[in-house]
Amino acid sequence: MRVANVKSLRIPVATALLPLLAVLWACSDEDDIVSPQAAATTVPVRLVDADPLIQVRINGSPIDVHFDIGRATTIAVFPSHLESISKRRVGTELSGMSMTGPTGERPIYEVDLIEVGEASFSNATVVEDFHDDEFQDQFSSRLQAFGFVGRGLFEQYKVIIDYKGRQLVLIPPKSPPDQQALCAGKELPLLQGQNWGLASRVGTDIGEIVLVWDTGAPENVVLKRRTDRSDTAFKDGEVLSTERFVIGSHDIGPRELVVWDWGENAPPFDGFIGNDFFAETVVCVDFPNQRIFIQQ
Repeated sequence: MRVANVKSLRIPVATALLPLLAVLWACSDEDDIVSPQAAATTVPVRLVDADPLIQVRINGSPIDVHFDIGRATTIAVFPSHLESISKRRVGTELSGMSMTGPTGERPIYEVDLIEVGEASFSNATVVEDFHDDEFQDQFSSRLQAFGFVGRGLFEQYKVIIDYKGRQLVLIPPKSPPDQQALCAGKELPLLQGQNWGLASRVGTDIGEIVLVWDTGAPENVVLKRRTDRSDTAFKDGEVLSTERFVIGSHDIGPRELVVWDWGENAPPFDGFIGNDFFAETVVCVDFPNQRIFIQQ
């Protein structure tokens, strides 16, 4: 998820907002010859600083979007790019919360087809992005991208996130066993029964914290609200260096987390596992089974 008005010591962060976490959902027979929909597909990733971008096609029209598993929606598109897409309104996305308050409600549309690589999604939903005109102008000018694709599109897929290889690998549920086996490595436990997205308990030098896995976060983050409870005082934008970074039985420290002062609208978790982590580690998210693996 992208966020607004945050200082970074290393990576410039575009002004953005945080949508409310909500869950959406988005599927051939197995033959000797694997059909395109039953085979894994590789999707190129274009990296601009801390921003991962991929190309999708909506009703055949290509559009570059930010790859953001911190967002629950399928695809959120800037209004200027929705105008030319044939669509049917099917509902309203509930208002979310940002660092500055409510984001406001936005319409949800159904489109005939969304394609990502060789993966296709029929009668899929697209939501109008909530960011204001100034954000959209700056974002599209800097990145040549016009929206966000969230985890809602990939709920039936295993997704290998490989920034070093500049690619995603989308593995559908009926792909061959050798392709399914590509999603492997050290399994890091995820919290169950909460609606924050993909989150893990992490043991650090300041104690246990809850971090959300988020390709939209430009760095690893810990909220100031949480560091205020530690023995060391941190200011907004300072870096917390922790030797311990323990998830389940795996200590994958040391790590650095940038302190963000979210203010009174702070979410009910403690920060993000963001671009700093994904930039150096291949991660596979098994969305159907709610599992995460890392390949170091």
